[in-house]
Amino acid sequence: MREWQSWIRKLGSQSVHNGTSSTSRRIQAVGSTRSGERHPGFSEAMISLRGITKAYKTDAGPFWALKGIDLQIYRGEFVAVVGKSGSGKSTLINMFTGIDHPTEGEVIVAQRHIRELSEGQMAEWRGRQMGIVFQFFQLLPTLTIAENVMLPMDLCEVYEPGERYDRAVHLLEQVGMADYAQKFPTAVSGGHQQRAAIARALANDPPIVVADEPTGNLDSKTADAVFGLFESLVAGGKTILMVTHDDELASLVPRSLTLADGLIVDEVVRLSAVAAPPLLRWVPDLVDPSYPAYAVP
Repeated sequence: MREWQSWIRKLGSQSVHNGTSSTSRRIQAVGSTRSGERHPGFSEAMISLRGITKAYKTDAGPFWALKGIDLQIYRGEFVAVVGKSGSGKSTLINMFTGIDHPTEGEVIVAQRHIRELSEGQMAEWRGRQMGIVFQFFQLLPTLTIAENVMLPMDLCEVYEPGERYDRAVHLLEQVGMADYAQKFPTAVSGGHQQRAAIARALANDPPIVVADEPTGNLDSKTADAVFGLFESLVAGGKTILMVTHDDELASLVPRSLTLADGLIVDEVVRLSAVAAPPLLRWVPDLVDPSYPAYAVP
């Protein structure tokens, strides 16, 4: 058996333990890479969650929304997070966007320990490092599409004031929305609003894009177009984490995680020629740290 096939067989399950419970985290590798391709070695994670728990106080006692999350996401990855309502997806997003803090554990994003940041520092850091695409678009109705895209630049004082409109139009061109720059959000369709929201998320050229149910309110044709935009962003070097209820959509993403009851219970890696370079940095590490799988035979 070839060495690569032998490595694939090693992918099985990883035990995940925490202060409240334990579960089996299944890791699957699907597909293969181009023969003879060699991949870069291990590098710093763009997002690193270490032993993350989150408990909320209730009259019945603490409710554990997250129960010991360990997760590494590397530059240029496209990762989907899937789970039912109440599984912990929104809480997970709140952890690495800095909207909320864990009860226990460490969050490092773009090599910053974000818990060390004050509220003011957090807002500026988030505006520069992370673009967020919301399910319901969250465009301000009193601003034009172009002004909505310019808003993050204004708030973070990124780019010279005279450059911001041109950059907004450039980003709208990238998402096929330049002709709508002077329209108000209520004058365009939901699909167009979502495209504008993606352009706004890219306003400050953040390395990370977080999309919370970005296709949940779109028809299938528009959803496919939005997904294609995400793929092009990943090809351009962005790191994307997408939360979705859509299992079919998640199956198209190179790496998908399934959450249930505050735990990552399943993880699927699709080893396509595009996905493999960042993914092979960490998959062998989870299975066998001594296995020399960074160079594919």
